[in-house]
Amino acid sequence: MMNSVATAIVVGTLVGTWGMYFAIGRLIASDWMLQAGRPPTAFGRRVVWAVAVIAVPFAWFMGFVVGGNFGGAFAGVLAERTGLPEAALIPAGIGLGLAMCIALICTASAFIALTLVRLVERNRGAGVGA
Repeated sequence: MMNSVATAIVVGTLVGTWGMYFAIGRLIASDWMLQAGRPPTAFGRRVVWAVAVIAVPFAWFMGFVVGGNFGGAFAGVLAERTGLPEAALIPAGIGLGLAMCIALICTASAFIALTLVRLVERNRGAGVGA
């Protein structure tokens, strides 16, 4: 059981990090960004990615505590009701909860950073605060 939980944690971390990378890339290149005028500058994109990377350890901890507990508990209830083996579902639930928390927390942090970067870039372009 311990081997499968450790594997679920590693896979959940990798999937969550991939999900974060994909979501932030789509967010930066989205129509929302293009409606705001021009796309963010290279410095602005670096700031967004830096905030996302800095948020990873905090997101991993929250994902492990909150996502792992809720994912494992949900998978345990699902295994009990369906009769499927708990030994397979509980580690999968832990990994899925971890992946979802990492992706959501880091993407939310990047969205906040992107919004702030866009506000600073817009004000700087208008001559305010320059």
